[in-house]
Amino acid sequence: MTDIKERAPGYRYSRRGTLPLIRELSVVDNRRNALLLALQWIIMVGAITIAIRVDHFAVYILAGLVVGTRIQCLAVMMHDACHGLLFSNRRVNDLIADLFVAYPLVLSIDLYRVAHMVHHRHTNTMQDYDYRVQRKDPDQHFPKSGRGMIRLFFRSLFGLNYYRVARAARVWSPIANFHNPGRFGFDYRLGLRLRYVAWAVVVYGLILWSPWRWQILGLYMIPQFIWANLFNRIRAMAEHVGVPDALELNGTRTVIPTLLDRLLIAPFNVSYHLEHHLFPSVPWTNLRRLHVHMMADPDYAAHAHITQGYWGVVKELMPRPPNKRPPDEPTPALPRPIISRLAHPPRGTSGAAMSDAPENNARLIWSRYYSAFIPAGPAGPGLFDRLKAASGAIGGIAITAMLCGLMLGNGLAHPLLVAPMGASAVLLFAVPASPLAQPWPVLGGNVISALVGIFVAKAVPDQTIAAALAVGAAIAVMSLLRCLHPPGGAVALSAALGVKGVASSYMFALVPVGVNTLLLLIVAILFHRIAGHNYPHVAPKAPTPHGTADPAPLLRAGPSDQDMADALKGYGDALDVDQADLRQLLADAELRAAERLHGSVPCAEIMSRDVIHVPASQPMAQVRALMQDRALLSLPVLDDAGRVQGIIGALDLTRDGQSAGDIARRALLVHADTPVARLIAPLSSGTRHAAIVVDTDHRLLGLVTQTDLLASLALRTDRPTGLG
Repeated sequence: MTDIKERAPGYRYSRRGTLPLIRELSVVDNRRNALLLALQWIIMVGAITIAIRVDHFAVYILAGLVVGTRIQCLAVMMHDACHGLLFSNRRVNDLIADLFVAYPLVLSIDLYRVAHMVHHRHTNTMQDYDYRVQRKDPDQHFPKSGRGMIRLFFRSLFGLNYYRVARAARVWSPIANFHNPGRFGFDYRLGLRLRYVAWAVVVYGLILWSPWRWQILGLYMIPQFIWANLFNRIRAMAEHVGVPDALELNGTRTVIPTLLDRLLIAPFNVSYHLEHHLFPSVPWTNLRRLHVHMMADPDYAAHAHITQGYWGVVKELMPRPPNKRPPDEPTPALPRPIISRLAHPPRGTSGAAMSDAPENNARLIWSRYYSAFIPAGPAGPGLFDRLKAASGAIGGIAITAMLCGLMLGNGLAHPLLVAPMGASAVLLFAVPASPLAQPWPVLGGNVISALVGIFVAKAVPDQTIAAALAVGAAIAVMSLLRCLHPPGGAVALSAALGVKGVASSYMFALVPVGVNTLLLLIVAILFHRIAGHNYPHVAPKAPTPHGTADPAPLLRAGPSDQDMADALKGYGDALDVDQADLRQLLADAELRAAERLHGSVPCAEIMSRDVIHVPASQPMAQVRALMQDRALLSLPVLDDAGRVQGIIGALDLTRDGQSAGDIARRALLVHADTPVARLIAPLSSGTRHAAIVVDTDHRLLGLVTQTDLLASLALRTDRPTGLG
């Protein structure tokens, strides 16, 4: 989308024949709007009450869906109130809108009106706050592939991108504007702030006083994160995204909703968005009549962007498949896959010759098959690390059981521990760097799997089928929510098989599963802090000498993040290792391979022997003059006994000091027989530019610079190997 000043002149809708109808449709019906507002709250309160009375998981889900759709209705009515179209009296309009529409959504009608009026005046320009949010939000960048759309809808349904919505809505929030009322360019008066505080104290106080406080809060708040978040995301992308700009019909779409669209996404004719932008004085409820009238104008019908249903919007925002491209648009030729080239023998190779190859020998294949059942010896941790992990697991389980006993007691309804905590302890204490052992997979995987197991057990009477479905469904849900945790499968199975015992209520997911997991996780975090481990695990970023965002030189020379992602995507199997850790591991392996290949070349072979050096007592003025005259980047400093005391680099000349010894820093010291390859890592880190070669008494023998190292590696790389 372009700025309004850059748009070419386009179609402008003529309002002359529409003005009499506009006057009629712009009349505010106070009674109807009051009844509609009351109806939304009656439906929400009724749905929450029924869910609490029935206390069934499916009813909770259905009630959440109903509440989510009513929240959409409240948002639409807040928009009408922003234009002064909820009630004809302005003070009554703003007061009722705040108390019954905006405040329940943690918004303010006065704050929302300021930004929304700018949106109408400068639609799809950089002055439009909604447009700026859209440009920064990757979820609102289109077109998206089918997989990208599915990922967007799943992220919205499970609230994984709600933080972006909340961050954008903070401009209209009375909480975000409370301490700094002019933060977003609007003076949020003290009276308005105190009115919100009084409302919050009364409403939330009544809810917390109720014996069903947690059910009420959950059934009202959670649908905002999931159902309402999904519906609002779909509705928002249909309004201004992917529409060609015209001068007045600027990037705005009208959607003709289906019955399902009206129930879930677009209540009160909110989908007629183009008509609303042309005539904002018309309430949403009258926009359908306005649309029918305007479509009778052939010019308008030809220029307006009309889409049939929100599924039609989704298809418009997806790239066209090759078979739907115009005939004159060539289909790009794709190279033959690498796998297909490797799967067929080269030309001129007979099948018999291939079968005689060692890789195709039956005995060799059979032995490799059996050897796969017996893993090779584990690499990495030694005996001490394994004992430390075992002691951590002992302490973690013991402390968790003790605290659970003190908090919950010990009985059939609340056992001290559930068995899958043992498997979680293995991951938390033995392999804390695993992506499966991080806090969200551990806590989310166990709790969500418990909920899934209980739901399946109650929905499926046959215990065998329920057990199988519970584990499979738990894996699917954990994968979608990015909290895959192997013990979660055991939790789901325990919940499904024990539904008539300890897992007879959904509270089993919180007590004891949630409490067990949270306590074990806290103990693990404290244990790893004491043990000096990096947990929660974040791949250590190699330091850069200049403080820039570029990776370290050795990582820049190796595979990039995109290379690693493409390789893992084509690998076929899921790997239990973080991509950043894998990249660092590969870089270390390549460095060790280089040391092995070039290990026969000692530093004595490539070092400079006639090395310019200065004593530690040399005045700084002479040191600066010497380094400038000789164009030296590194200058060794010797003590009175002739031993190396340190080294001076070009940047060290800016430091304060009277003599060379005052500013000399610690040098990289190696011996004459040290392999050259061991200097690759320290001399490519960006912090050191030379290594000093010394004897056993630390006396100077020579100097190896980055240039010497590069020349040595280059000559030996180009040298023929003699292997044919």
